[in-house]
Amino acid sequence: DNWAKKDQRIGVIHKENGGLSDARNEGIKKVKTKYVTFVDSDDEIAPETYMPLINFLTGNPHIDIIEYPAQIHIGRKDEHRLDFNDRIIDISSLEQKKEIWLNDLFVHSYAWNKIYQTRLFHEISFKKGALFEDVLITPHLLRAANYYATSSKGLYLYHSNSTGIALNFTNLPHLLQAHLQICHYMGIDIMSREADRLYLSL
Repeated sequence: DNWAKKDQRIGVIHKENGGLSDARNEGIKKVKTKYVTFVDSDDEIAPETYMPLINFLTGNPHIDIIEYPAQIHIGRKDEHRLDFNDRIIDISSLEQKKEIWLNDLFVHSYAWNKIYQTRLFHEISFKKGALFEDVLITPHLLRAANYYATSSKGLYLYHSNSTGIALNFTNLPHLLQAHLQICHYMGIDIMSREADRLYLSL
């Protein structure tokens, strides 16, 4: 609230706690701009991250989703960086969407290191109360998108939360269930070699 008083670009929404998905959905309703992105409350964005990405999107208005680098598990022994080449991919066909899911987004279907055209969320929302809600929504966003891009610019700083959903092993069956739902939705044969190699690794 104090920051909102200092800067007119900042808006604050007060609502009953309904979980992460509910909060994101409520925020999306208020978005008036062409693009939207997400930052978890315990993470950070490196300086000068968004401006180069927005400039790139402005010059390529057909791009629906762009993904950018992330430093993951900061401060832990398994800290690593997720990097990308600069590319724009036509995913207008279902086969192209499947390929992007299996070869790219399967292992980093996070909501947070991406910028989306807001229109993708006009008929798509995060499932309230669901675990791994970003895994569940990403294929739906892919189905609604025609162009997916990756960029070498920018950096999302992901801090691990030892009490969070992703590191709780009792939640792994929910993750598997989410991916099985995705296979059905995307029309992916779970007995194919590629799907077998990826999904059995869960």
